[in-house]
Amino acid sequence: MGLFSKKGKQPEPGEQREMSFGRGELDSLRPFVMSPDRLPPGVAEGAPVALPGLVMATALFTGSRLDFVPVSSMNELGGTEAVWVRAMHNVENLDGLRVVREACDAAREDTELVTLSGNDPFVASRVAVLDWLVGQVHGAPSGYGVIVAVPSWHTLILHVVRGMGVLTAVETMALAAGHWFRTAQGDQGVSPDVYFVAPDRRTQRIAYPDADGKVIIDTTGLVGEMLFGPAPHGLGLKG
Repeated sequence: MGLFSKKGKQPEPGEQREMSFGRGELDSLRPFVMSPDRLPPGVAEGAPVALPGLVMATALFTGSRLDFVPVSSMNELGGTEAVWVRAMHNVENLDGLRVVREACDAAREDTELVTLSGNDPFVASRVAVLDWLVGQVHGAPSGYGVIVAVPSWHTLILHVVRGMGVLTAVETMALAAGHWFRTAQGDQGVSPDVYFVAPDRRTQRIAYPDADGKVIIDTTGLVGEMLFGPAPHGLGLKG
């Protein structure tokens, strides 16, 4: 994967506005994952849910400007579904990801975290194409699911569940996500939380900071089914 080398200042989110597109501008469409209350008014309305508390808005990235595309401007491009599919296809074809693999516990391969970073503002938004991303970094789908964090525009952290090392990976990921969220420049933070995505694409927030900044890890619900449930979809750990 090459390094995205676009020059210029970091893009600033623009306002929602009516747009008239030429077909060539379709290549500039991107998914933009963010909490609804941090998007311009109306942009989150009707947007698909990317992760709990986060939606996939649709952005138009031209040079150093990031504008958001309202649903009312999508009809001329074939409708919302066509625009969303095109935006996700475009982000799959962006260069510029730096990939770092590191085990939280050197003695356990099943604690590996994969950290993706880059200069473009859509690194975290690649969670919108998570199945594709897991295939790229892992080579195959995960039978147990994926742990993911999207702390800033420029960072995404993945853990493909392979064994009980997931518990160590979640704790380390939560600490890292909290740090990168707090130190993100300007409004470029996305979320300090950690999420579980099951093979059937059901999702759950499983780690988050409390009011005092302490990390809370939830092992109930969907992730509990994976941790404590029987094979082939559960690890069968003892609670």
